[in-house]
Order: sequence, then C-alpha cells, then structure tokens
Amino acid sequence: MKKHDAHFPHLLLKKGKIKDRFHDALKEVILNGQLKAGAKLPSSRAFSELMSISRNSVIAGLERLIDEGYLIAKKGSGTYVSHNIPDEMIHIQATSSTSAYGRTAFRLEY
Repeated sequence: MKKHDAHFPHLLLKKGKIKDRFHDALKEVILNGQLKAGAKLPSSRAFSELMSISRNSVIAGLERLIDEGYLIAKKGSGTYVSHNIPDEMIHIQATSSTSAYGRTAFRLEY
C-alpha cells in the first residue's frame, strides 16, 4: 500500500456544492470518531484522486475545517485532526424566559 493509498469509504458525498459536501462528510467522520485526534489526513492531491473530486473543492473544505478548529495544518508536515474538537469543548445548556416585552430571552451556560 502506497503512502497516500488511504481508503475513506465512509466519506460519501450528498447532493449540493462539492466543497460543502466534502466539508460536511469529513466533519461528520471526525465527530463520530472514525478519524481520531492527531490522525494525519492525506494530502489534498491524494484526497482529490481518492474521491474523484477537484483539488480546489478539497482545499476549500479542508481550509474551512481548519478555520473552524477541527483540523490543524502543520507546514511541511501535513494536516491533522485537532486534539481540541470544538463540538466537544462547547456544552451549551439554553434556558429561555419571556421578557416583559413578550420577547424570548435565552441564557447560555457553559
């Protein structure tokens, strides 16, 4: 097996913009634990070949996940799953109440 011959059968893209679907599919496998913290991802070129999608779509999806904190890019080394997944760090409990003006107010507790 070559270095970039990773198999990602669980990354099935749904209908819509490919870059968004790639982002959503990769985020889902990170959140459900199929990709563990610290796991190294294939290069954007390898991902595009494996999934038969454009490299630009892969790069856009990866950059969005990096911006959101799910991935970490290490220059010269590659892209890795973050050890601090945003969805695991935020546990929000919302409580609502109605104000004197009839508006619903939410209090967020972290």
